[in-house]
Amino acid sequence: PGVSSSELMDCDKIAILMSARKTGYGDIVAFNDVCNNCDHDHSVDVSLSSILEKNNNKSYSPESTEEYQYNSDSGTFSFVLPQTKLTATIKILGPDDINRLNESKRQKEKLGLSFNETLEFIRSCLVSVEGVVDRASLNKLIEILPASDARKIKVVHSSNKPKINTTQDIACPNCGHSEEKEVPFSLGWFWT
Repeated sequence: PGVSSSELMDCDKIAILMSARKTGYGDIVAFNDVCNNCDHDHSVDVSLSSILEKNNNKSYSPESTEEYQYNSDSGTFSFVLPQTKLTATIKILGPDDINRLNESKRQKEKLGLSFNETLEFIRSCLVSVEGVVDRASLNKLIEILPASDARKIKVVHSSNKPKINTTQDIACPNCGHSEEKEVPFSLGWFWT
């Protein structure tokens, strides 16, 4: 009660939808797969309970790596941009940030203005560069940021965004080849 879906992270929404699907239509979901070893097309049955159990009690706990430093006090990630060699600090976008981005896109499209998804994304998640936090200065930098630096920001953000793990070990019934694959989530689950 009192929680809006717009306040939830995507991984939480997916977990809720999986639970609703399990309750309404059963635990097993079938999807088509093609073996990467022999190209055999086959159907795979997956247990939603096993996916949910694998993710049960997992918490969002990022850690520093060789690629970036995580600051638990501010919840930010700092790293060196590959082209400019500047140290950037970003935050992970939450539901409110995503909603603001989507609203900005709608407003600009309504007014016939251009909307660059990458630039607006970086504007939203970039906290500082070389300790500079002034938005006007950061916006000037964002406008001329090399593509490799922009990509690095997106990669660090994506690799640290909370997500539900839907990978399953899938074995080919034709050749026995086994590999871990992502279970495709779709609204089709609710019409099977």
